[in-house]
Amino acid sequence: MTRDTGESEAGGGLPVVLVEVVNFRALQSEGQLYPLTMALAGKLGLAQAQAGMTPSSAVNWTFRDGPRCELRDPTGAVLARFRHAIDPRWQAAARVSGTVLVLYGGALGVRPPDGLAAASYDDRTRNQELHASLAAGEVLAGVVTYLQE
Repeated sequence: MTRDTGESEAGGGLPVVLVEVVNFRALQSEGQLYPLTMALAGKLGLAQAQAGMTPSSAVNWTFRDGPRCELRDPTGAVLARFRHAIDPRWQAAARVSGTVLVLYGGALGVRPPDGLAAASYDDRTRNQELHASLAAGEVLAGVVTYLQE
């Protein structure tokens, strides 16, 4: 997971949260892999992200920032929980807006892919990975309510 205070086309200046799903739950049927985690998040209000899109509000979704960050769906279920260093500028921007832009998927440029050394995982490579995932329709997005503990 990472957070960004910079303005982006899609976020329009909103603080951004990249949530890379670590353990995909998937169903294999007729040779196709069906990512249940992503499907569930989509059914509950996150929309398929596209480069340059204006993200929609994900009703009743929350991102809680505290000792452990949490992304919760409208039912209250935790889809992601993790520890992360808090950038005070990001936190201040999130407090002011009351919302954050969440990008949710498996390859968002947060963690190096298997077999790639961390030293080789530079900003250009991260950006390429995120844009490839967007182009493949493998990223969900939504503007969610920000809560701070």
